[in-house]
Amino acid sequence: MFRTYRGDSPVGILRSYRLPAAHGAIKAGRTESITDLAPSLRFSNPSRFSVLYKAAYGYGASRVSAAGVAGADAKRS
Repeated sequence: MFRTYRGDSPVGILRSYRLPAAHGAIKAGRTESITDLAPSLRFSNPSRFSVLYKAAYGYGASRVSAAGVAGADAKRS
């Protein structure tokens, strides 16, 4: 029923808020560790977070935090 009205599952809706929050935190340098960031945004499994992040943004979160977004975007194109 939820999917009928919102177009996604409850978890999918939460993910649509949490992934951009993670991306913003990484871009702004507000995190030192992807392993620490994932649970702070209520992702229970850092490995699953990494898979979801890469699917959403086309590159891994650790690559962004290490190289910066500009570096990751340049390598992606």
